Amino acid sequence: MATRRAEQKARTRARVLEAARATFEALGYDGTTIATVAERAGVSAGTVMAHFPDKSALVAASFHEAIEEVMQEALQTLPDGDLLARLLHVSERLYRYYGRNPSLSRALVREATFMEGPATEPLREQIERHFAWLGQELGVAAAAGALEPALASQVGVLGYWADYYLVLLMGLQAVPLPLDEQVALLDALLRARLRPPAG
Repeated sequence: MATRRAEQKARTRARVLEAARATFEALGYDGTTIATVAERAGVSAGTVMAHFPDKSALVAASFHEAIEEVMQEALQTLPDGDLLARLLHVSERLYRYYGRNPSLSRALVREATFMEGPATEPLREQIERHFAWLGQELGVAAAAGALEPALASQVGVLGYWADYYLVLLMGLQAVPLPLDEQVALLDALLRARLRPPAG
């Protein structure tokens, strides 16, 4: 009985998320309401709110799952070889995803940056996994002598993140930086930041 109820709850949650993604894409963040998502999902507004307490949580959950898929694909198709190629590979996949719907992506970036409460936990965990992967990549490069050892730390991880995020924001402007230019800019920034040991 409990299993059947859990399965029904999971199906309802998935239906709400699917409806939310479609509604956000059709109406934008500002035009979407809990009621419009509920109507599209064929459930009550109370049911939507039982799963997601507000619109910010709904947009975060909608993106979280999609970004998980993008990250998994990017990590499964990583090129062999140098650190920069691997970082650019993952970044390009993420920029491409965000660029498909810039107005909705802007809403996610805005909402997720300052969101609080339990709805943020999946996003925080996702970022922490990304940071752990970055730290591992930086450590491998430093051990191979391709990166200044001091950069195989939180300093290097946060440096990459700052560059990545800056370029992401440039790609989400009203007149966005094209994808190939985003990747080229990130390449130049990372080459300046992630330098090999001196000498």
